[in-house]
Formats: sequence, structure tokens, C-alpha cells
Amino acid sequence: NPYKNMNTFLSDRIQKILFWVLILIALIFLLYPTYLPMVDLPQHASQVSALDDLLKNKSPWKDIIFIHWDTPYLTMYLVWLGIYQLTDIVMSAKIVVVLEFVFYLYAIRQVRRAFGVDRLFEFVALTCFFGYSFQWGFIGYISGIPVGFLFLVVNKKWIETHQNKYLWQITLLGIWCYGSHVLPYAFFCFLSYAYFLTTFK
Repeated sequence: NPYKNMNTFLSDRIQKILFWVLILIALIFLLYPTYLPMVDLPQHASQVSALDDLLKNKSPWKDIIFIHWDTPYLTMYLVWLGIYQLTDIVMSAKIVVVLEFVFYLYAIRQVRRAFGVDRLFEFVALTCFFGYSFQWGFIGYISGIPVGFLFLVVNKKWIETHQNKYLWQITLLGIWCYGSHVLPYAFFCFLSYAYFLTTFK
């Protein structure tokens, strides 16, 4: 079957070069424009700016707004807030998206290795980053996807080995995923449970 493995028509070296070229093009796309084409990104930027003002006690709206610590975007907001201390809100937004992209690439590499699938998976997954969620600027949701992938990988390892060292990793990744966005958390919990069911003979 010529479609079973990319090695049938591209050498391993060419695949790696092509993948890194695509990553470079994607990074240029993310860093070059002044404003990223993400619809909801300005709303998230305003919330980070408001959070910064609240924590520094200089918000003109401090009597009518407050920090909701159970917000499903809190993890991403805290990372963005840290970067915002070093640069302006526009550049910090682009840096956050770049970090999410790089983390996403790392996570899909771990999934490919854990499940032993072809490198074609990484090529397809790379393009998926720039789908519906990217266009609409759902950066909290996007930040939860790579965490969910790692959550799935660690669950797979625990299901197969039952080693207790994976339990604390599952716990931490689960909290991190929930703190990024509740939908990826729920989805990857479902995937992990589905994989668990496949282990029954």
C-alpha cells in the first residue's frame, strides 16, 4: 500500500527537512503581521490587561470587576500575564500564540511516538493548528489541546504498565488541562477512557 508510510515516497531526511521548513513558514506567519487574524484574540488581550491592572491595584474598574479564579482560561492568562510584563500587549499576544504552537508540536511528537504512527500524523496535525479555533482566536482552548495530548499519552502509559509514577503526572496534567479549557479536558478524559476500554479482551 503506497499510502501506508511516507517512507515509500520520501526519505526520512527529506521528511525532516520538509517538516522544519513548514514550521519556519508557520512561525514567520505568526510573527510577521502586526495583528494576528484571530477574531477573539483582542477580547482575551483586554482581559489580560484588565487582570494586570487589578493585580497592580490601578484599575479604574476595581469596584465593579473581580478575578474569577475558576475561569477555564486561567492557565493561559497567567502565562500571558507574565510575558506582558516584558513587552506590550500586541507582541505578548503573538509570543503566547507562538509558544502554544511550539508546545503543540512537541505534544503531537509525543503522541506519534507513544502510538507508533507514521510521521504523516505530524504533518496533518501541524495544519490542524490553523483551523477553526485558530481563526476565531480561541487561545484558551488551543492551549488546552497539547496538554490534553500529553494527558492521553500518560494515561496510555499508566493503563499499560500500572506504574504509580504516572498517577501524579495524570493528576497534574489533568489540573493543567482543566485550567486551560474545560472542553479539551472533557474530550481527552473521554479518549483516555475509550483507550482503557480497548484493553479489555
